[in-house]
Amino acid sequence: MRLCLRTLIFLALTGCLVSLQSGCVAIPIPTQNTIVAGEQVAKNEVNISSYQNITEVKARLGEPVINFGPQKVFVYQYTIKHGDIIWLAGAGRPIGGFDSSVTAHVLFIAFDKEGKVRGSATSEFKYLDSVGKQVRKWLNTSELAAHISSSNIGDMTNPGRMIYFYRPSHSKCNKLLTYDSNLFKPSVAIDGVIVGDLSKGEYLVAEITPGEHAIKIDPYPYYRYQGQETNSFVADLVHDRVPKEFYIKVVQDTPTYIETYLCTGDGRIVMHANICDESSAVNTMKKLNPAW
Repeated sequence: MRLCLRTLIFLALTGCLVSLQSGCVAIPIPTQNTIVAGEQVAKNEVNISSYQNITEVKARLGEPVINFGPQKVFVYQYTIKHGDIIWLAGAGRPIGGFDSSVTAHVLFIAFDKEGKVRGSATSEFKYLDSVGKQVRKWLNTSELAAHISSSNIGDMTNPGRMIYFYRPSHSKCNKLLTYDSNLFKPSVAIDGVIVGDLSKGEYLVAEITPGEHAIKIDPYPYYRYQGQETNSFVADLVHDRVPKEFYIKVVQDTPTYIETYLCTGDGRIVMHANICDESSAVNTMKKLNPAW
């Protein structure tokens, strides 16, 4: 069987090299399905119903990729490799490469106010949707939305402990050269913990304590959890996508508002983040939707 497979690959490559004058050809090579990222999650997610609370979940699965808030929703990821891909591109002198074919999955776990597991589900990761949108869809279809709610403007019991991130619906980029592309759903991390991600026209709310905090807004964060760090396509894809990292100082009983957006179209992706005054921020956010 191996000899036959090798022969087919050799013949396919030979045919491509002979006929390839321009364009690109990809040759898939199936292999046995293998977990390449998030192994601990993949081995244990089928038994998630036996986990009783946040402490047990973290003990078995570790820290989540995204923590949508204390006692709310955790999101984990794991990735399955299905095979390899040999790709060839020709323009006089053919070149080629070797990459992996993978599928990323997400595991959602919802908790009630006491921190007990309320429900869980797995799904294939949807690259064109924010994780927040995928969480909303799951909560609605599983009838958990009434029990697990996000933090929205106007329903805060202590707004002074909140930090608001928002991404305007309309681009603030130089419209002659660049634009804010909704293909990207930047993640927002506070002190190393991702608390959500943002599509255009959305805002995100998180609790925060007084003092100095590290903020990181990453336009393409999730490939790190998908076993694709060495994938040549991904490596090229994330080139110049430098996260926006900075520190903020939170004052007691004073909410913080951060406007963020990205600009692309000139071969680069540049993240922007600005601390804004409450009046202008609230006026803008009233026109936006909650991120989850």
